[in-house]
Amino acid sequence: MRLFTITFLAAALIFSCSTAQKKESNDDKNLKLLQESIESRDEAFIKGKKELENGNAAIALELLNKSSYSQALFYIGYIQMQTGKTGEAEKTFEACIKKDILKAESHYNLGLIYFETEDSQKAVAQMELALKIEPKHAGSLYFLGNISYMKGEMDNALKYYKKALKVQSRSKDLWGAIFAVLLNKKDFKKAWDIRENIDLANIDNIKNLLIVAEKIGKYAEGPGIIPKSLQNNLGIRELARTLKVRDGKFSEALQSAKEDLSENKPFVIIDRYKKGKGSHAIILKKDGIAVICSSNPQKPLELKYENGKVIVTDPEKSAEESKVSEMLSEICEGIN
Repeated sequence: MRLFTITFLAAALIFSCSTAQKKESNDDKNLKLLQESIESRDEAFIKGKKELENGNAAIALELLNKSSYSQALFYIGYIQMQTGKTGEAEKTFEACIKKDILKAESHYNLGLIYFETEDSQKAVAQMELALKIEPKHAGSLYFLGNISYMKGEMDNALKYYKKALKVQSRSKDLWGAIFAVLLNKKDFKKAWDIRENIDLANIDNIKNLLIVAEKIGKYAEGPGIIPKSLQNNLGIRELARTLKVRDGKFSEALQSAKEDLSENKPFVIIDRYKKGKGSHAIILKKDGIAVICSSNPQKPLELKYENGKVIVTDPEKSAEESKVSEMLSEICEGIN
């Protein structure tokens, strides 16, 4: 029988939710100002804002430079930053602060510029200045939470994220950041409980939730969180199979594996089970089902599924679908 290399480690959680300030979040925060800023009768300013909303940065910049309205300077800086002219943008936001034009937002954007140029200390200082002016500035709170997360200071990160959440309670980014902190803290039940608030179209979030579901015994509920758009993802299907086996639905897991077996994929993992010497993996190959025990991976076991029972041929043992993992774990523990 051909040997296969199987990793017996449990699926690894993906900690990527809050490791850096998200560009799209920054853009959303800044563009929100376009709707919220004080209305002006300055025609160039009004038209410039409109062009910026429509994504026409060059036209917007030309119009805003003609405006006599004070807040036009801030939006000029914003365009400069978005078009990569960070040196010019830095000077523009500094001028805004001196002229008392959207000071909190100007400090915030200066912080983003410093972060992009890898000066985290100056970035943090700018965010703190923004919070002195506007204590509920969600963008700055989120940023400082991300910095704490990157330092491994999970409790501090959670404190900032929760403060920001009081301002923007429906933010997927903030809920995703809290989810990442809970994963790091191994507080899996709380991570599961906030699942409806995070971005369920994000593949890493779904993978993490499926791993969490296994850890806290949500075997039946886990597969139900997978959106239609990700139901054909092979990595997600593999994680879902593990939950089906744990839920006593070996036949469904086997059918899923058969659907994923192809010419380019010589074997498909049905289940991974990690429990000391009883750790094992169940794999489907074109010529049948095999069990690889971590205690002796060079000696695969042959497995069959017949009439609702899972059968190991040598040593000859069988179990109902709901007891597969326990049976195989016991067999693997006895193999030298």
